[in-house]
Amino acid sequence: MCKKNNISINEVQFDCDWTESTHDAYFQFIKAIRPALKEYFKKDIAISSTIRLHQLAQEPPAVDYGVLMCYNTGNFKDFKTENSILDVKDVEKYTKYLKKYALPLKLALPDFSWDVEFDGNHQFVRLNRGDYGELYDSTNLKHLKGNMYAVSPVGEEETTKYIRHEVVSAETILKSKALVEKLYGNMPIVLYHLDNKQLSKYSDDEIKAFFD
Repeated sequence: MCKKNNISINEVQFDCDWTESTHDAYFQFIKAIRPALKEYFKKDIAISSTIRLHQLAQEPPAVDYGVLMCYNTGNFKDFKTENSILDVKDVEKYTKYLKKYALPLKLALPDFSWDVEFDGNHQFVRLNRGDYGELYDSTNLKHLKGNMYAVSPVGEEETTKYIRHEVVSAETILKSKALVEKLYGNMPIVLYHLDNKQLSKYSDDEIKAFFD
């Protein structure tokens, strides 16, 4: 695609949630792809990789740098989870590996939100990337506590649904950033993802603080 459309690239990033069982296959792929890219594009291509928090406990891949994904830290399918996008307590579990992690890192922070839907038995139904106010009739929404809502049944065959509306506060983002940088040092920041609707949840000063 790049050659056909005359697009020049200098870097390729690979996103892989490898585990102990898939570690070897991913690392072998990374090792093989570098000379293949150089041969194809006739120049050196930088290679980066996403790094999940749990992957900090393992050796890093042979890439030029990693992007530490400081989000999706909790189990969104668990009804008891308060916020699966980002929880400082979840981040804290893995920071002990940062001092010895032998790879340059950038830090990816979340500004997105989503809604997690559960049935009347608190079983996971689906993940909605829209907004609960747009997806459900507000007259049927009842605030329970925190970020949890109940959706009253409309028809006779329907049952009560539960919606957990997950938004990450600027305070949580900044606390997580400070926790990581305290052990690793200052890092280039990646904000995921950039659009006006997501960024509108934060003030200009808060957005500036994400990058300070």
